Amino acid sequence: MEAVEDIQRAILAAIREQTQAIQSSEKTIQKAQRTQQQLIDVYRRTLTDRWVGSDDVACEFGMAISARSITNRIQDGRLEQGIHWINTSDGDRPTYLICVRTVMEYFKKPPQKRRPPKRNRLQN
Repeated sequence: MEAVEDIQRAILAAIREQTQAIQSSEKTIQKAQRTQQQLIDVYRRTLTDRWVGSDDVACEFGMAISARSITNRIQDGRLEQGIHWINTSDGDRPTYLICVRTVMEYFKKPPQKRRPPKRNRLQN
């Protein structure tokens, strides 16, 4: 009888372990689905919005907004990846494409209503 109880305990432990693995997998799947939806949203924006290279920013926005000010805001987190910019780099150094519409919306807001820096650029 004792052997049967040991087998039952082992089976219950294996069931609990599998349940935990399934729950962990479900969380991973949910996270992957959210990431996939974010990528789809960014992809759709690339189809409908106009994106320019960071070197063309001054021409696009006039002298009021320089490429340097855009880069500074990217580096300190005020402009969000996938919304305001994407990195098309091959890995050596960043190559930014800037979404004209969303960056214009950002700069049209009064400074106190804009997103604050997430980090100090010099600490990167």
